[in-house]
Amino acid sequence: MFPQDRTPQGEIERAGGAIVRRRFPFNGVEKAPGDILTVEEVDSIPIQNLHSLINTGLLKLVYTGGGQRFAVHIGKGQYHVVEGTQITAEPISREDAEAMVAKGKLQ
Repeated sequence: MFPQDRTPQGEIERAGGAIVRRRFPFNGVEKAPGDILTVEEVDSIPIQNLHSLINTGLLKLVYTGGGQRFAVHIGKGQYHVVEGTQITAEPISREDAEAMVAKGKLQ
């Protein structure tokens, strides 16, 4: 794997949280794909480590203010919908998640 450019500082500062893409330990807890990190948790990660987590694909930043929604697969056909933070209380089906994402794009 070739080194990637660092994530611009402005993108990190705008982040409203992050989605875990690959399993890794965080503050003594094993984070699994689909877990959501709050903006406070993202801010607590040293900047060099954060760049590494993003550029190796372990984390994907999500942004607030733009109304951008994501459907995050958490396994066994279940999804959460994220718009800066997780907005679904319980896992939902793929169809329901896609409908919520589409609804967010229309608003």
